[in-house]
Amino acid sequence: MKKILRPLTVIALAAALAFSSGCGEDTSWSYKSSGTTLSNGNWIYYTYTEYQNALSKIEEQKSESSSADTSKDDSEQSSEPDLSKEKIENKKALDWIYSEAKDSCIAQLTLEKLVKDKKVKIDEEQLEAMESNYKTYYENYFEKTLTKLGVSEETYITANVRSAYLSQQLFQNIYGKNGSKEVSDDELNKYFKEKYTHYFYISYPLTSTDENGQTTEISDEDKEKAQTNFNKYANMLNKQNKTTDDVVSQYKTDFSSETDPSTSQTVILENSGLSDELQKAIKELSEKQAVVKTIDDQMYIIYKAPIADYVSKIKTDDKIDATDMTQISRTNILYSMKSDEFEDYLDSEKKKLDYDKNDACMSKYTVQRTIDIIKEAEAESE
Repeated sequence: MKKILRPLTVIALAAALAFSSGCGEDTSWSYKSSGTTLSNGNWIYYTYTEYQNALSKIEEQKSESSSADTSKDDSEQSSEPDLSKEKIENKKALDWIYSEAKDSCIAQLTLEKLVKDKKVKIDEEQLEAMESNYKTYYENYFEKTLTKLGVSEETYITANVRSAYLSQQLFQNIYGKNGSKEVSDDELNKYFKEKYTHYFYISYPLTSTDENGQTTEISDEDKEKAQTNFNKYANMLNKQNKTTDDVVSQYKTDFSSETDPSTSQTVILENSGLSDELQKAIKELSEKQAVVKTIDDQMYIIYKAPIADYVSKIKTDDKIDATDMTQISRTNILYSMKSDEFEDYLDSEKKKLDYDKNDACMSKYTVQRTIDIIKEAEAESE
């Protein structure tokens, strides 16, 4: 008679071996490619950062929803979201976090490969100087939680500093001086004159707030004084060929002030952070024109300078004088010109990258594990 136990024994042995093998799988790394291996800490850290991003996005979605649905009370809007029930960009929130963390890992590997392939110069001393600041951040703000998650100081610094530094150096290698797609001074200056604006303004509040938080309009006498003087400043700039420095000096005399009351900047207006109304007022001005306007309980004298006058203020990073606030970084303008193109390039290179993913690491260090540990750490600190 045949022994019917033999096949079961073989199956049991195979299962035992598989279990033994599974328990011994290496979970110390998460992703690797072209000689670069990311630790499990890299993966965990990115699930941590993308969890924070997910909370922000969910809060934005709730804010937009609540503005459309006023029936929701404040407690419902401010409660801690249950990510197992939330969606972000039509994905389950946990899946979105996983996908974004994966993308960050692949982006890091892509940068390492491109820098190596293009022989991009790395200044180790500069990199170390940047890293020293992040050691302080880790120790003061993140060490307790990240240690529980399994993210070392070295991993934290690499994810935050090295990737950013490599991206900067690669960008310069492509678009900077002697780069493969070098942007000439003529091209950069042309872009600068077309896109940038130099504005100057002084504002004067038309209301005051007392110690009880009560807001009242300033007196008619003070309003008239402000209106008379601001009209005078506009006339100085429009008809008397005076400078903004002259206006500042006159303001200090008129209002017995020792500090410079003005704000001036050379920027792309849409990126300036100014209110829409103030941006609109500046855009409507011709160059070398000043105007007095009242916007949101503030009186303004606004002046737009000829942007061509500021081309000479564009300096390379090694020539920037930190004490001269009128100087403009060439690198910043270059980023304005080429950052979208650069991001598209990195995205296309990410899609081409050959990499290995450690499923055992993903299974052990799940997104939910990260969330649970963060919540435990938050509860302990309360």
